[in-house]
Amino acid sequence: VRPADPVDGATPSGASLVAEALLTFAHLAADPERYLNAAAATLAAATPILARSPRGGGHWLAVTEAAVRGPIQIAVACTGPDSELLGAARRFAPGGAIVVGGAEGSSTLLDGRGRVHGQDAAYVCRGQACDLPVTTAGDLGAALGAAV
Repeated sequence: VRPADPVDGATPSGASLVAEALLTFAHLAADPERYLNAAAATLAAATPILARSPRGGGHWLAVTEAAVRGPIQIAVACTGPDSELLGAARRFAPGGAIVVGGAEGSSTLLDGRGRVHGQDAAYVCRGQACDLPVTTAGDLGAALGAAV
């Protein structure tokens, strides 16, 4: 049995990474409540340790912020995986962001979000609210700067 350290060190603790994975998957799953509840329980279990040692909780705090505010989500309506805008979204996305690309309706994040005037379009979202679509890498970078 390998010892588990719940406190972040030079790298995030395994438990904080699990909490982040649960939270991220909740925003992609058909049944998000199951994963949101598991992420919340994991965060709650770490609270007493982090209250005593807050310096050991950098990643825990980032996951907690994402749980409260919702992770940044970038939905790119495009014709395929070689889309320049989708590539820009992957390059510009901050840590913990969810990036999906494809045709309108091909994933939950792309429901009702399509290309704009024949151009690939990126939607920067947090929770259930999305900004207006952008069609250039420069505009996407500006939108992400405002979202963070």
